Amino acid sequence: MRNECYILLTCSILTGIGITNGDAWREHRRFAISTLRDFGMGKSKLEGKIQSQATVLAEEIESHDGRPFDPQCIISTHVANVICSMTFGKNFQHTDKMFVSILKMFEKCNRYVLRNVYRFWHIYIGNK
Repeated sequence: MRNECYILLTCSILTGIGITNGDAWREHRRFAISTLRDFGMGKSKLEGKIQSQATVLAEEIESHDGRPFDPQCIISTHVANVICSMTFGKNFQHTDKMFVSILKMFEKCNRYVLRNVYRFWHIYIGNK
């Protein structure tokens, strides 16, 4: 049997809004909704930013003239631009080297997390 992940269990990393219930779930949900509203969720300003990014995304997809391509970079750039415009008030071009570098690092982190979720989940569930 593997050793327990002390940090994971001590810090209660696996007790977020998607896993908890009852009072903790209500508190996390209330915080998440409040924070998202502070960033513009449910306001027409945010809708405009999403629509403008969707328009540019559609134009970029159409520019491939039906040829096959990998849409991951284009889609992640536009989703990230909506988030960046909410948090920083700035959009980035998908050709911006720094922005692309940040997105690649974020993708690497996500792959690492997803690859290891099963291990953490197994440790967490195995100790209940």
